[in-house]
Amino acid sequence: MSIESSVSSAPDGNYLLLVEDNLDDILLLSRALKKLGVTTPVKVLRDGEAALTYLQELHTASTENCIGCPELVLLDLKMPKVNGHEVLKVIKASPLFSNMPVIILTSSDEENDIKACLESGADDYLLKPVSFRDFVCMVQVLVNRWMGGTNCG
Repeated sequence: MSIESSVSSAPDGNYLLLVEDNLDDILLLSRALKKLGVTTPVKVLRDGEAALTYLQELHTASTENCIGCPELVLLDLKMPKVNGHEVLKVIKASPLFSNMPVIILTSSDEENDIKACLESGADDYLLKPVSFRDFVCMVQVLVNRWMGGTNCG
């Protein structure tokens, strides 16, 4: 699976949106998905500004239903340009996007970050595991809980 797989093959919204600036974390997620046999395409955006631009494009292209919207959003908090808190607020404030599951995947265990994200509508708040084994286990839980586990081998 390519790190930045094209979503054009998934017009029904059957893809994962990863908003992450750290290349190592992007590669870890890609490796974990591959190890688990997950074939869902992944769209990677490297900062919050790119995420907001992408969401605006989706909003413009959609009407009542969010056609082409991701099945799941994994969102880092500490990013350049626009942070994850702001991206989360935009997603959850939009009638078009508000039902998209957004999982915060971050290194921050600061109580203020956790509280702010959950109050803003994050569906879950997960700390990035240190070991690859733990990362794979976390991704397996995400796939089973948020993606129905159907794309996992």
